[in-house]
Amino acid sequence: DFLSSLEGHVPQMKVVRGDLETAEVKVYLRNYGGSPTTALFDVDGFLTPSPPTYLTAGDIDRIAILERNAAIMRYGPQGAAGVIVINTKARTEMDDMGVIRSYDNRAFADSLKKAVASLEPYHPLESSYIIELHEAGSGKEAMDIYERQKAYYLQDPYFFLHVYDYFCSRWRNTKESQLLFKDVKSHMPDSVPELKALAYQLQGNGRYVSALELYIQILMKKSWDGQTLRDLANAYVEAGDIKKAWMYYRQYIDIQNQMPDTRFEAYDADILITTDMMGILDLYEEPFLNNQDMELSLSEDMRTRLVFEWNKPEAEFELQFVTPEGFYDTWACHAGNGGSPDPEIAKGYCSKQFFLGRENLGFWQVNMDYKGNGSDLPTYMKVTVYRNFGLDSQSLEVRVYSLSEMHTKMQLLTLQQN
Repeated sequence: DFLSSLEGHVPQMKVVRGDLETAEVKVYLRNYGGSPTTALFDVDGFLTPSPPTYLTAGDIDRIAILERNAAIMRYGPQGAAGVIVINTKARTEMDDMGVIRSYDNRAFADSLKKAVASLEPYHPLESSYIIELHEAGSGKEAMDIYERQKAYYLQDPYFFLHVYDYFCSRWRNTKESQLLFKDVKSHMPDSVPELKALAYQLQGNGRYVSALELYIQILMKKSWDGQTLRDLANAYVEAGDIKKAWMYYRQYIDIQNQMPDTRFEAYDADILITTDMMGILDLYEEPFLNNQDMELSLSEDMRTRLVFEWNKPEAEFELQFVTPEGFYDTWACHAGNGGSPDPEIAKGYCSKQFFLGRENLGFWQVNMDYKGNGSDLPTYMKVTVYRNFGLDSQSLEVRVYSLSEMHTKMQLLTLQQN
């Protein structure tokens, strides 16, 4: 295939082929950071960590090799090991016909311009008990209704989650809402999905210390996997304890690198943690960070950051990102369907980050096609929108969604990229 010819022309490039049974092929441009990481491929704008061995030399019009800084500037941290950009002859023919193509940013593959159907904005399903609560004229009256209702729903943790969300959105940080939280927490089962859903709600309402307590409780139940450690470290950041957050990030890295069958994949499966740490280094000037260093730093195309997290590993859904110009691309989570080609999901993360590059300013839309989680219980999704990520002017907004109806397409959020 073309990789063998390319290997002979690119210094330090290495192609490693597996046995006949696996037929796995890995391509390395350089050994950055002491541990080899495979190169990323951009084939006509579609990003993939897998070499496109299906292409022949006759299919290819142009090839460009982007290393280190050039790759990072365009593709962010995922380009840290270098990017091999391939333009096929089929793509060139489309260009000659006047088909408009646009590289939206390094996190989204470019796509053909298409009309996107207008979807209804997200609206949570309202159970009969929430409809009854809406009739309350005061927080005290709502509490009286809740006390009467809960006798029928003592074994249903989602009743308590839904009611708490209602109180926070309707009555905000009132005395009733604060009292309700203690009661809701006491009725939560000792299971990770429900505890995480409640933590999401707390973060969405700015109650970061209470959310931190729940993430500590979750850590006691789970092994020190990347998602659990990242949740806890991020909660410490939100609660203002940067030193402890950094400690947990470093502990996870050390544990991964000391175990015989795993390693910390800084610019692959563990990219979310790497980005979090780069943001801390850029934003905070704590003395303990003076001797800390990372191979990379944030680029200007990484200032608008969207982090999607969900409480059930079985959840399946598809996200659609629509640019101001009407271009769009999708990302799908198939974790509940026997595995995912996405390295983060394959490693057990229930999260994914995206960046809106500086070259697409204007009104963005994010849609979702929710496909379910294999049960009748809802999936809770938290979306954190960072603006000016890593700068002194950084701000964040947390939105929480309760997803119940399978095969439901909706407009999840919109935002203005300035």
